[in-house]
Amino acid sequence: LEFRRVLFRSSRVIYQNGTLSLEHLDGYHFYLMTMEGKILRTFIARVPHELYPISLPSGNYLLTGEKDGDRKVFKFRIN
Repeated sequence: LEFRRVLFRSSRVIYQNGTLSLEHLDGYHFYLMTMEGKILRTFIARVPHELYPISLPSGNYLLTGEKDGDRKVFKFRIN
């Protein structure tokens, strides 16, 4: 009987001090949008812990990432 340790990487997005921090989302192509669907930026996360500096005004935003047919959507608010 053999036991193996399985680790699941949870992906997450944090906006703090003018920087988007993307964790475990390398290879995803991102669209940063307003809640009305206006695309503000597009970019690709290239490393497992990507830091993306961007200054955003107060409001609600959607960050959609796509990779190999997989889609992840993150909603965040800036006060």
